[in-house]
Amino acid sequence: QINELLRLKCENLSLGYCSGPSPGMCHAGIENAAYQLIHELVLHIHTTEPDIEKSILVFLPTYQSLEKQWSLLKPLKSFKVHVLHRSIDTEQALKAMNISKSHRKVILATNIAESSVTIPKVGYVIDSCRSLHVIWDKNRKRESAELVWVSKSQAEQRRGRTGRTCDGQVYRLVTGAFYGQLDDYESPALTKLSLRQQTLLLCCAESKIINDPRALLQKVMDPPHPDVVQDALDLLVHLKALEKTYRGSYVPTYYGRLLISFCLSFDSSIIVLKLADMGMLREGILIGILFDLLPLPIFRPFGQEMSLYTRSYYQASSKGPEMGPMEVLYVANFFAFQFWQCAFKDKCRFDKLENIFDISEANDKKILLQKTEEDWCSVHGLVLPALEKVIETYDGILHTLHQYRPKCLIISNSIPVYYDSSKFEHVCRLMHTTDSEAGILPLPDEDHEIEYAKCVDLPYVGADDFCAQLVSTRFVSVLKETRVDLSVDLSGYRSEYAQYSHYNGNQGDDGAAPLCRYFVKGSCTRGTACPFSHSPSAKRPACNFFFSLKGCSNGDSCFFSHDVEPKRDSTFCFPDDAFAEAESLLSLFPSPGDGCVLVLDDLDLRLSSNLVHEYEPSSIVATTSQTDPFDLGPSFDGVRVFWGMGHPSETIMPRREQGGEMIPWSEVKCILWFPRTGDADCGEGLQRGALETFFGYLAIRMLANELGRVPLVVAMNNIRFSRLEVEKVARESF
Repeated sequence: QINELLRLKCENLSLGYCSGPSPGMCHAGIENAAYQLIHELVLHIHTTEPDIEKSILVFLPTYQSLEKQWSLLKPLKSFKVHVLHRSIDTEQALKAMNISKSHRKVILATNIAESSVTIPKVGYVIDSCRSLHVIWDKNRKRESAELVWVSKSQAEQRRGRTGRTCDGQVYRLVTGAFYGQLDDYESPALTKLSLRQQTLLLCCAESKIINDPRALLQKVMDPPHPDVVQDALDLLVHLKALEKTYRGSYVPTYYGRLLISFCLSFDSSIIVLKLADMGMLREGILIGILFDLLPLPIFRPFGQEMSLYTRSYYQASSKGPEMGPMEVLYVANFFAFQFWQCAFKDKCRFDKLENIFDISEANDKKILLQKTEEDWCSVHGLVLPALEKVIETYDGILHTLHQYRPKCLIISNSIPVYYDSSKFEHVCRLMHTTDSEAGILPLPDEDHEIEYAKCVDLPYVGADDFCAQLVSTRFVSVLKETRVDLSVDLSGYRSEYAQYSHYNGNQGDDGAAPLCRYFVKGSCTRGTACPFSHSPSAKRPACNFFFSLKGCSNGDSCFFSHDVEPKRDSTFCFPDDAFAEAESLLSLFPSPGDGCVLVLDDLDLRLSSNLVHEYEPSSIVATTSQTDPFDLGPSFDGVRVFWGMGHPSETIMPRREQGGEMIPWSEVKCILWFPRTGDADCGEGLQRGALETFFGYLAIRMLANELGRVPLVVAMNNIRFSRLEVEKVARESF
């Protein structure tokens, strides 16, 4: 019908636009002829439809297909072209879709527009009848996206996007005979995935009725193949997430329960804990979140190369690891998040401390700050909703970790290893540019170009900022380790994973020449003069794709080596069950005579009475709200006790009119606080408010007396610590 409508000359429509006569006999890729057909159809609709407000919705399967169609429509001045894709902020995109009186609106969308968004005044739908589905790739040993033909039910769902508020019409880029051979319904995701995360989740269920995935999953309407479930169980046992009992059942380990508790994908959760095992817990959490996040924090104008924008946040060093484009993308977004924290949020925290005593002014500034932050992110090419999503997810994962308290939480530094905001400086230098120069699509109803401000103090993050080389090196190392862990041969044969050797010139690390690839194919013409080995037992050069996020599509048939170096001994699988010893606390204290330890709000001086037996009494300063001094005994000789000091107002921020002796803050080298916020009549909101006040006051005191390197010990039960979100509350002040 479209062919007749446009009077096109095509002898075989199925071959010209569908690559074959039936869905089972052809791939779902889109040829250039199909893009041109959509272009001609859009022009025809625009010419024949008098109502300019009726928009055209075009369904395409991938980001790359959206770019190709967009490049054809962009030069036409009669249209306002919008794009809907997971990598683009959907809320902002929908806000820009105002109905225009002077331009026809064309929306290019993936299947995100099938049901999750509402687009007003859609008069026409052009359906390519292709979709992108996630399936298990047996060669790459990972889940990957594959182009497939849509089902009839999916096509009907797309048709339903039009005709809601006006008369509508749908055009499908397949013949009637081809459409009739499409599946009625798409295959359930349960039959196409590896089921690792789902299997572990079922095994962690408390009820015995559902915690056997082999039995439960066979009862669903479209059950997965039993071998897929068994493979998932075997892998989880290999990863030490499950243990197989002598009865043949599977029970989750501590590590398995921790792994499934994160609100992340299975692979991302593993990467988080592997980086945590290296002492980079918080970096691991952020990178794991970025793996699952769309859109990413770095803004990419549609149709532009991503590398043009990632280079502002990550500068590859000759000393750094070799990374592919996907690895660079995630590392750059990681540093973009840190840039936002240090260059903008730190300033916001400081401004908050300046107004901590003026509540009314602080509330007014909070409203102004939101607009300021949006402008700042726009100037530096960042997507604020994506950054806020990262921090929200980060707090949720940290909340879980404090509840479980694994060893990686103990071995990890209390703050990220690179964090020293005093060493990072950024001064904005703004330059104004137009939307066309910036590669940004103009908003509807705008017939003139808009000016945008952009910071040109590039790069925003240098090669030496935030320990970029250390973070990227460990990230690549963990990726390799994870790829091997998840690619293990479940039948017991591990594809010769014996010892990994980097390929360097003609020799391996042991001096032996690697295998000649041409000899294997029978095409080597050098004979004995060949510098490479012709021995079948020779080492093969390393496969760069296998250890990347892309993965190796050749699987076990790959000529290059998938071998790895021996695995590190790890501790992240175990809970922190070490016996608490005094030495762990005393290691934070200054040497006697080099300063003092301040014990805050020690009501009955019980903590101080225990401390004098482990530490020099003359180096202890204690405060208590008790107004009537009582006899402390000879063991307290030398301890300086400040009586009648309420907390924290009188202790940390005393008023001048109070007079009396002041705490010697210049001598303080460590602060201890056992919060008394757990009273039965004190709700969590009040307890969190007390913590917020304490951290705010203490941050001001530390700034006033230059106590930036003084450790603060807040002692409480880890469950309570997690419930009150102590680390999150503290981060707002420090």
